[in-house]
Amino acid sequence: MRLRSPWLRYLAFAVSGGLFGFVWLILLMRDVNQIERRNVLPAGMISRIFLFGIPAYLLVVFYWMWLRVRPPSWAFFSIASMGIALDLFLFVFIMRVSLYVSRALGRSSPRMDAAGIVALTVLAGLSFIVLQRRMNILVERSSSAMTGSASV
Repeated sequence: MRLRSPWLRYLAFAVSGGLFGFVWLILLMRDVNQIERRNVLPAGMISRIFLFGIPAYLLVVFYWMWLRVRPPSWAFFSIASMGIALDLFLFVFIMRVSLYVSRALGRSSPRMDAAGIVALTVLAGLSFIVLQRRMNILVERSSSAMTGSASV
């Protein structure tokens, strides 16, 4: 595990129009799994969902844009449903990562932290910066605990 720059990651988030947020979430989930040395969060499953779900969503959107005709009402519903489903996955798992990190850091109100993180996600993905900083603290603690136990 290594520390990651939250601002550099946020720049990638901004440049990609928010799509890097999905990758960033998977990286955070992998960090949690590595700290715990077990699969606490389903990073592999979520990465496959995002790997196939996001391109499918974009293909459907671009297909209807390319046709330049008024799409049927079911097409709008299906596009909106896919987008909402991807966002719900993002919100649910960013909340789970936040709960884990807040509890591991001994914060007094992990549920309030998680609710705040979801609110910051809605506001331009600012939650990722906060979560990455907290994850870096946790990684440092975990690394020092591992080296401390190895030298005993």
